[in-house]
Amino acid sequence: MYSQEIIRTLETFDPISLQEMSAVQLMNRVDTKFIIPVKDLAAYLKLSQKDYFCQDINGVRAAKYDTIYFDTKGLEMYTDHQNGRKKRLKIRKRCYTESQLSFLEIKKKNNKGRTNKVRIRAFFEPGFSTNECPPFIESNTKYKSEDLIAQINVTFFRITLVNKGMTERLTIDYDIKFKNLVYNTEGGVPEMCIVEIKQNGYRPSPFKTLLNEHHIKKQNISKYCLGTVLTNPVAKYNSFKRKIMQIARTVNTNIHTISNHIITNQNG
Repeated sequence: MYSQEIIRTLETFDPISLQEMSAVQLMNRVDTKFIIPVKDLAAYLKLSQKDYFCQDINGVRAAKYDTIYFDTKGLEMYTDHQNGRKKRLKIRKRCYTESQLSFLEIKKKNNKGRTNKVRIRAFFEPGFSTNECPPFIESNTKYKSEDLIAQINVTFFRITLVNKGMTERLTIDYDIKFKNLVYNTEGGVPEMCIVEIKQNGYRPSPFKTLLNEHHIKKQNISKYCLGTVLTNPVAKYNSFKRKIMQIARTVNTNIHTISNHIITNQNG
């Protein structure tokens, strides 16, 4: 519904190529996340046009991403997040559709809020068939590849902006869809955008200033956790109930469109 307006607005940004983006990879960084309604995204972009470059891959400025998240059978990594542990881990495979590159990625968050990401090239599949994957997992985590199950498939479109000072990378994800690979269930919040500001430290950010001026507060959110809440009928989600309600209020949607089983369980 809003895609064409978003694309037209992105075309007004100065472009930046993948090669030029290598200067701001920020694999070890501080992340700040916000939720905004997709209906407002084009307006925020127009107000930011002079401050940012937009990543352009062969003329595409809103790139499709496809991600598979892995966890143990008992959802140990999800449970760490649900229980509020500050040190957290995610293991995923991600396909960058436009560039036809795929990686096995491990993201670690420490107790000081910094995120570190390491990755290797890997086939995009719900398993670990290449010889490099098991030792990579074992050398960077406490898990063995045979302990992990493909849990959630997440697809979305991502806009990547870089500030003119080349010190900040900003991603905006929209049209986020979830499929549970264990239960074959699906979910999503089409009214929602996830904005993530990635910096080497907490620094001034034009987009963050813009959101603050419009009284948009930061919200910690994980696409893997949100997808699990929306599609896994047996996962515990008590600590996420308030966050789900905040998302519903922010994007002005009926909570039933986010998760019918949450309402059912709350009323029960």
